[in-house]
Amino acid sequence: MGIRHAATTGALMALAMTACSSQASRTEPERGTLTISSSAFADHGLIPINSSCAGANSSPPLAWHGLAPHGTAQWALVAEDVTVRPKPWVHWLVTGIRTDTRTTTAGHLPEGAVAARTSNATRGFVGLCPPAGTVHNYRFTVFAVNRAIAVAPADPMADTLSRIAAASISTVTLTGRFSR
Repeated sequence: MGIRHAATTGALMALAMTACSSQASRTEPERGTLTISSSAFADHGLIPINSSCAGANSSPPLAWHGLAPHGTAQWALVAEDVTVRPKPWVHWLVTGIRTDTRTTTAGHLPEGAVAARTSNATRGFVGLCPPAGTVHNYRFTVFAVNRAIAVAPADPMADTLSRIAAASISTVTLTGRFSR
């Protein structure tokens, strides 16, 4: 009985140690103020050519960290040229990003997200393409929204932007520059 008890105790200790180590390896909960960054460019830095019409037309990688505001149901993402006048030109419009998603990889939508129409009426990332010899500023904004933003393939961009604005409870932005 003493040997069986020792074996049972040892098995329980091993199981407890395994549980503790798996809990320790879990991702820590997000803390602090919401921020956004890119591994491809610094805030107000130069965006690589790969994200342009002169490159691969590939969306840059983005990551946002910090506490999601109370009531966040999803994330939405808008990338726009803020130098164009009279109003910004939208290069990327994404809805339906799950709250547990905190990154985009270069050239890809997050799993389950939906690409909506952009300024040129296409869906997906449109490479940066300012007139030759000019420098344009591009703003990448992540919106914390309090409800799902439904997007149908034929929905006009302005309608999707209005729905995002109406559901937005917080935003965080990253700005970059690009010229050809």
